[in-house]
Amino acid sequence: MDTPELTAEVRSLVSDKDGNIFVGARTGDGSGTVYVGSNNNNNFNLISGTIGSVYNLSTDELGNVYAGTRTGAGIGALYKSSGVSDFSVISGTTGVVYGVDEVNGAFYAGTTLPGGNTGKLYRGL
Repeated sequence: MDTPELTAEVRSLVSDKDGNIFVGARTGDGSGTVYVGSNNNNNFNLISGTIGSVYNLSTDELGNVYAGTRTGAGIGALYKSSGVSDFSVISGTTGVVYGVDEVNGAFYAGTTLPGGNTGKLYRGL
C-alpha cells in the first residue's frame, strides 16, 4: 500500500466531482492548510496558504470546496475554493467552524462563537 506522507496532521478528507482528493490538515504550530491530489497517484500538492487548522472539508454540486477552520480560542472562518485553486474567506462568517456539508442541494455550516456557549448555523453560502 502506498501512503504519501504530509508535513501536517490530517483532519478531514473529501473528493470533488472531478475525482480530486482534498486533505484538510493542521500543522505543528496550530495553523492549517489544504492539499489536493488524485486517486491515480500519491502526489499531493499544497493549494492553500495558512488558513487555520482545518476541521472540516465539504464540496457542493457545483464543484466548490469549503474548509471550516479554527485559528484560536473561539475564532475561525469558513473558506471557499472553486476547484483546485487557493481558498478565500467567505465574508460575514464567524466562529470556529466544526461542521460543513451540503444537504438536499443547500450548503450548511455550523460554528461555535467565542465563549463557547453560542453558535451560528449558516445556510446557502
